[in-house]
Amino acid sequence: MLHTPALDDLARRIRGLEDRDALHALMIRGWRALDRKDWRTWSACWAEGGPYDWEFRRDGDGWLLTWQRLGVLWTDGEDTLRAFEPE
Repeated sequence: MLHTPALDDLARRIRGLEDRDALHALMIRGWRALDRKDWRTWSACWAEGGPYDWEFRRDGDGWLLTWQRLGVLWTDGEDTLRAFEPE
């Protein structure tokens, strides 16, 4: 495969766009799950080992979030996306 600085730059920028799109889709999935109180889907949107924890219990209509600890700040998402932009 041919490697030139222009092609390498284009590949890097495409990867950045794909990463940004994947992060955006994950955030939308998480917020929709939160709106539906679909705690299993919501909790699956978070990486393992992060600064957060939660517990669930079975309720008559589904799962109920009974306890949570989030060691992160809630934001509008744009600063989160900026955190993943290449330097």
